[in-house]
Amino acid sequence: MTTSHFYDWAEIGDSEQFVNSITKLGNKLLWSVAQDGNGFVFRGISQEQFLLEKSKSYWDMGRKQSKRFKDLADITLLVESHPELWEKLTDDLKSQIDQPQ
Repeated sequence: MTTSHFYDWAEIGDSEQFVNSITKLGNKLLWSVAQDGNGFVFRGISQEQFLLEKSKSYWDMGRKQSKRFKDLADITLLVESHPELWEKLTDDLKSQIDQPQ
């Protein structure tokens, strides 16, 4: 793999668009992990950070109830597919989700 895989502006848009998207992410880049996308390496959010973000969204009472239910469903699916994340759930969430087998 060459470094062009990391800096191929034709694949991700112009440099200003790239920098603007990085700036919006802020400290979330600290939580990112390298992932392979058909030969291209890109940074994506980790499973633990995704779980944290979904948990925050679920407990945000200002959001629509339907969106909060979707967040709970996403948390459930993530924990079912990655049982090791069960231990990272708060006790409140554990009481609402069955422990994966």
